[in-house]
Amino acid sequence: MILPNYIVSGILEYLVNQPRDLTHLLEIFSKVTLVSKQWSREIVPMVKVPYITTLYSSSNILMTHWANLANRYNIYYRIRLYPHLNTGEVQPFNNNVYSLDSVKQYKAEYTQRYKNLKKISFSIYSDNLNNNLELLSNNDGISYQLKYLTPRDIGYSQLPQHLLESICNKNIYKGFTSISTKIPKIDKQSVPIINYTLTSIILYSVEIHEDTLCHLLETTPNLKNIYLDDVTLLNGVPLDNALERIGKIKFQNLHKFYLNSKSAHIQSIIYLLNSISAKEVTTKFQIINFDSVDQVLKSEINNSCISIFTFNTLNFNGPSAEKLKDFHYFRNWKDKSMLKNIKVQKDMLYLVSQNLRDMKCLHTIYITEISSSGNQQYFDNIIEMNLPNLRNIILAPSIHKHSTYSKLVLTSEVLLKNNHIAYVSIHDLTFEECIGLLNCRHKSLTKLCCSLVPHNGDMNLFVKCIQENSTITYLDIFGGVVSRNIYNLFDAFVEILNVNRTLESLSLSDDSFTVPKLTQQHYNQFKVIISQNSVIKKIYTPTDSSNELCSKLNQLFMKNSICR
Repeated sequence: MILPNYIVSGILEYLVNQPRDLTHLLEIFSKVTLVSKQWSREIVPMVKVPYITTLYSSSNILMTHWANLANRYNIYYRIRLYPHLNTGEVQPFNNNVYSLDSVKQYKAEYTQRYKNLKKISFSIYSDNLNNNLELLSNNDGISYQLKYLTPRDIGYSQLPQHLLESICNKNIYKGFTSISTKIPKIDKQSVPIINYTLTSIILYSVEIHEDTLCHLLETTPNLKNIYLDDVTLLNGVPLDNALERIGKIKFQNLHKFYLNSKSAHIQSIIYLLNSISAKEVTTKFQIINFDSVDQVLKSEINNSCISIFTFNTLNFNGPSAEKLKDFHYFRNWKDKSMLKNIKVQKDMLYLVSQNLRDMKCLHTIYITEISSSGNQQYFDNIIEMNLPNLRNIILAPSIHKHSTYSKLVLTSEVLLKNNHIAYVSIHDLTFEECIGLLNCRHKSLTKLCCSLVPHNGDMNLFVKCIQENSTITYLDIFGGVVSRNIYNLFDAFVEILNVNRTLESLSLSDDSFTVPKLTQQHYNQFKVIISQNSVIKKIYTPTDSSNELCSKLNQLFMKNSICR
C-alpha cells in the first residue's frame, strides 16, 4: 500500500515538532531529503514547523545550516526571538521571525526588519520608562503583550497614567500583567472605549483603585483569563462593591477567573460565584465576613457555567463563627452535576465522598494539603464508588510535613475495585506500595506518577515489575528508588526497555539530583534498544550536559525522535 503524500507529510510533521530545537530539526530533515528526489520535491515542502523555535547566539553555525536547508526545500517555520541577539546572527531568519520576547523598548525597525512579525511581548520595569510604547499602533497586525514590573529592591511603584490609559483605551494590548504595583484611578472618558483586544489580565501583589479595576474589566468583553492574586483596593476600600460589579459583567469568552484577596462579605462572594460566566473559578479569602449564621447556611450557589472549581477552606468572621467551622461550598452548591474538575484541600475528602454521586460528570480530583489523620477511609470510598467519568486522581506532594501529617495510601486492593481510573499521581509511597500498584496490572490505569520514600528494597524486583507490566504507558517515579546509590539508574533503564514494549514514556530519577555514571556500554545498549523498541517515545534520564557521553546520548535520542 502506498500512503498519500499528505499522510506521509503529517507523520513527518509530528516527528519534527517533538523536541523543538535546531539540532533535532537538522537531524530529521537531513535524512528525509536523502530518501528520494520525489520526497524532497513533493513531501518536504508540505511539512510545517508551526511551533515556535527559540534561537540562542551559541547556535550560530546550526542557525545558518538550518536557514540554508529550509530555504532550499521551502520548509515553513517560525522563530521566537530575544532582541539581545546579534542582528547579524539573526539576519538569515528575518522573514521567519514571528515573535519577540522580553522586549525592553519598542523600536520601529522591528517591523521593518521582520516582515512577518506577529507578536511582541514587553517587559517594562518601573525604573526604566524610556520605552517608546506611545509609538505602538493597533492597526499594524501585531499582537502586543505588556508586563509591568517593579524591581524587588524598590517594593511598590505606581503605574504611570499614560500606560494605564493605553491599556484601557487604545485597543493595543492582548495581554497585561502587573507585579508589585499601585494602580491609580483612571481618568475616564465621557464615552468609555470598548477594548476588544485584551484577552488576559494578570495582577499580582497589586493595590488598585476600585473604579480602575472595574473599568478595566467592564470594558473588555473578550477576556479569557483574569488572575487577581494578592490584590487589594487602594485606601483600604472593602472589596464587596467591586465583586458585585464584576459579577454583573457579561464576559463572552471567559475561561479562567482567579481571585485571592484578604477579605470580603459572604453575600458579595456568593453573588460573584452565581454571576461570573467563567468555566474555571478559584476564590480565596483570608477572612469571610457575615452577619448571621443563617445568612451563610441559607446561601446557594447555582452557577451552571462553572465546571472547574477549587474548594478552599473557609475562615469566617462574625457572630457565632464557631458554628461554621465545618461549612464548605459543597453544602450550598445546588447542582453539582456540571462539575468536571475539582480541587479540594485538607480534610474535605469526607465531603467529596458524600457528594461524589451528585457530581456525575466529574473527571478529575486534585487533592492538596492532607494534614491530619482520618482521611484514608474517605479516599478509599471515593475510589471504590467506581464512577465511570472519574478518570484522574492527583495528590499534590505535601510541602510541610509535621507531627500531624498523615499521608494517603492507594493500595492495589482498593484500586482494583475501580474499573475506570486512568491516571494516578501519588506521593511518599513505600517501596512495597509502589510494587503493589505495578503488579496489580490494572486494566484502565495507563499513567502512574509517584514519589517514593528512601528504602533498601530489592531493585531487581522493582525492575522486573516494570518489565512485566503490560498496561501502563506513562510511568514517572521519583525519589527513593535509587537513593543511597544502591543501583545505577542507567542499568534500570536498559533492563526495563529491553523487555517492556508498552511504555511510551519512562522517567526514573533520584531525589539526590546526582547524575548516575553513564558508560559506553550503556550508550551501546540504548542504541540497540532504540533500533528494536518502536513504542518508547520519551525517556527522562538525569544527565550532565558537560559530559561528552551524556551529550552523545542526548543526540541519539533526538536523532530517533525520542523526547527527554
